[in-house]
Amino acid sequence: MFLTQDLPPEVRPVMSDLKTVLEEIARLNQSKIKVTYLDPNKDQGAATEARNYGIQALQFSSVKSDKFEVQTGYFGLALVYGEKSEVLPVASDVGNLEYFLMSAIKRLSSDKIPAVALADENSSETQILRGVLGKSYKFSSAAIGGNSPLPAEADTLIIVDPKSKFDEKSLNKLKEWLKSGKGVIALVDKVGVDQNLRSTGISQSNIESVWIDYGIEIENKLVVDEESAIANFQSQNGSFITRYSYWPQIRPENINPNIPALSGIDSLMLAWASPIKLSDDKVQTMFSSSQKSEVDDSFSDLSPEKQFNAGANGEKRVLGVIRTEGVKLAVIGDSDFIKDQFVVSSRQNMNLLLNLVDYFSQETDLLSIRSKSLKSSPLRAIPEGLKMTVKGVNIAAPLVILVVSWLVAKMLRERSKKDFG
Repeated sequence: MFLTQDLPPEVRPVMSDLKTVLEEIARLNQSKIKVTYLDPNKDQGAATEARNYGIQALQFSSVKSDKFEVQTGYFGLALVYGEKSEVLPVASDVGNLEYFLMSAIKRLSSDKIPAVALADENSSETQILRGVLGKSYKFSSAAIGGNSPLPAEADTLIIVDPKSKFDEKSLNKLKEWLKSGKGVIALVDKVGVDQNLRSTGISQSNIESVWIDYGIEIENKLVVDEESAIANFQSQNGSFITRYSYWPQIRPENINPNIPALSGIDSLMLAWASPIKLSDDKVQTMFSSSQKSEVDDSFSDLSPEKQFNAGANGEKRVLGVIRTEGVKLAVIGDSDFIKDQFVVSSRQNMNLLLNLVDYFSQETDLLSIRSKSLKSSPLRAIPEGLKMTVKGVNIAAPLVILVVSWLVAKMLRERSKKDFG
């Protein structure tokens, strides 16, 4: 561990967390795991060693003697195993330090690293996903269409927002991949939505024929849910914050705890998700919307001002499924949830995808570690009637207290007059 003592305040919480995790890991096997702290600012040899590992010095401002000074410091971690080494970018919070540490240790000590391929037609929207996959696995890009084969070394293929119509040869390529025992994680937007919250219509991709054969069909509808995420919108009168019914917030009671890939996942946030229809009992539901949800099959008004009340028509809608009997296949009726815009505000979205990769790659021992990352526990939506009651009580309570206090004081004064009158 290359660590300078006088680091800026914003880095210290991560530094403290990292030290704690390193101590816990070292205690697991003190004879084989050794943690060493080096300060390159005090040891020129340590500075040279840090540079050899590719760890660069950090520059930050500090105030000394009422003057701003630019200082140089180090905060980097190199894992060394024999002749192999790996550097982790610990200067910024990577989300789950313990998971990335154990994942890196596993890569260094293992002869085989799980390989994953990503097929996304718009890679500019999945830069965070690509970065995380590159840190955790042997990563490569893939194309379902065309004459190029899918990466032979990959164990799992992630498909994000397929829009193309594929020829029979390309579809057969994907079918053969599944038949060979390799995994597929498909994240599909069945109904497109543009930046102006207007529907761009139903996807014309024919890729769904691959998983229809396994009893999975994504419907041409959008789920609207009272248990929804809060979003910030712009209007002519400025910005405003509100619950957006087209962004379902998946709560713990609607997540299947019996599936190992959902270990530690207690909250997800989807965007413009479509329900999934199952026609084979070998398919398991991973998660669903709340009982207060229904479907929209017109897409005529996707604005946040639209009033929605499921009422008696409300019921749970399946949004993510998995099949592991005879095939490794997971399908989610939304791809936006893993794109850069959304994954930064819902870390467990990323955890779910990585869990699925590990599950299909048989790396199940890492699932419980990743689940220790920061969890989101969304508040349950409060009925309007209860909101008004609570608001009324909050307004009335101070007045009641004042009146009661005045009455008590008056009674005490009158009693005092009688006693001394």
